[in-house]
Amino acid sequence: MKEDNRFEDMSDLFFRILSRFHEIERIPRDFGTGDPLYPSEIHMVQAIGRRPGINVTELAGHLGITKGAVPKMVRRLEKKRLVRRYRDGDNRKEIHLELTRSGIAAYRGHERFHTEIDAVILRLMNSMSSDTIAAVREVFIQLDEYAEGILSRG
Repeated sequence: MKEDNRFEDMSDLFFRILSRFHEIERIPRDFGTGDPLYPSEIHMVQAIGRRPGINVTELAGHLGITKGAVPKMVRRLEKKRLVRRYRDGDNRKEIHLELTRSGIAAYRGHERFHTEIDAVILRLMNSMSSDTIAAVREVFIQLDEYAEGILSRG
């Protein structure tokens, strides 16, 4: 395959994969609670599940979203009975978050979902040489830095 065709083929494949994963990110899924959750919702559940008692400011920073976006999402998750808000005895202004029993079930279902994805990635990586893995990792790092630059410019 000529050099130009290899580039076009890789570029087309890369953008097709990005498009497919973008579509996947828009599909709500049931993670074991009977209630479909959008990726943004389950990722917030995951963040709270990994850090019980996290406050709104910490959660916003962890997820890379504004502090104003967190209460709106938390209200949605409270309506679905996945998250509970509470105030700590020492600082009555600060709101902390924890998962309910259903939230824990969704968290565990999401962990199982990621275990399946991770198994596919691990199987692929086990078939590659260390040099190939290092090269692919470097491509990912460079693409991540490029994307970060675009996002930071607005």
